[in-house]
Amino acid sequence: MQCWAEELERRDAIRTRQRLACEVWVGGNRHEGVLEQVSARSVLVRLDELPRGTGEARVRFVTPDGAVIALRTVAEKARVAPHAIRVLVPPSVLMHVLEPPDAFLRWIDQTLPSAP
Repeated sequence: MQCWAEELERRDAIRTRQRLACEVWVGGNRHEGVLEQVSARSVLVRLDELPRGTGEARVRFVTPDGAVIALRTVAEKARVAPHAIRVLVPPSVLMHVLEPPDAFLRWIDQTLPSAP
């Protein structure tokens, strides 16, 4: 397994892997998903089906220590698996976090790996 090399990182913020159940609300419709990656600026959510509609969405989840976090987000990119494995790998949506709440930023700071 390759180690993370800071000089090769192209992202603005480091993401950390998670596996937390979440709810995504788009236009009054609720979708269940799994929060897979988080950073202070974005979240990657895996969903059974991509929600229709554009604009703002709400992502709500409970952290492992029991804190309930609700985020205002805007979808940036949708990722769909190739047709041959689509039934095995549900689609995911990368969402930009708008005005992250303090509780979310504190949780992110706790979950990021420590610098060497």
